[in-house]
Order: sequence, then C-alpha cells, then structure tokens
Amino acid sequence: MSNFGVNEEDFQGDFGVIAENLRCNFGVISEKLRCIFGDDLNNSQLKILYILICDPESSAEQMSDLIGKTKRSIEYNLQQLKNKEILIRHGADKNGYWEVAKSQFPCENTQENAEQFNLSQK
Repeated sequence: MSNFGVNEEDFQGDFGVIAENLRCNFGVISEKLRCIFGDDLNNSQLKILYILICDPESSAEQMSDLIGKTKRSIEYNLQQLKNKEILIRHGADKNGYWEVAKSQFPCENTQENAEQFNLSQK
C-alpha cells in the first residue's frame, strides 16, 4: 500500500475514513488514477481501484456500501478491471485479496509511481 502513497495506519480497515476521503477528494483521486490507468475507466471503476489500493481485502459487499452501487454492479466492474489486466485476484473468495497490477504503471520506479499517486496532497 505504501507503493501507492497511502498511509496504511489511516486506512487499515477504516471504511469511514476511506468513504470520507473518497467523497471529499474524488476529483483529485480520479484524475491521478486516470493519469495512471488511462481515460477508459468509469467512475465506479476508479472508486473501486481507490478502495482496493487502500484495503486490498475489501469485499464486493463492502465496496457496494461505500460506493452506493449494487453488489452485482461492483462484481461486473471488478470483472472489467480483471479483463483489462488492471486487477489480479489472489486466493479464495472468502480470504483472498486484490492486487493492482504493477505492469499498468507508467514508471518502472515504484517511488515515482507512489509520488504520482500521493493521495495526501489535495
């Protein structure tokens, strides 16, 4: 998670903080994500990516509560992100986690990627 410029202590399992940051800063967050992943992602997919960067063990149901979309809509968008090779699922449905594919970042240097995706700056 630190590779993305996200403070782990602030986000570890604290969906209230994630939801508030997403609500207040979605313009900045979505612009940074679009710079990294391209313009062909919809707002739901951008929100899903942000949530999974903050908490890779988030479930579709938890993301549904945060984003305000149906669980089925979240699952559809997760599948789209997997098809685009942006997300990789590790482990089983119950105890697995999501990984944002590093091959999708424009810079080979993870420090440059972290600086590009520094969510602490508004």
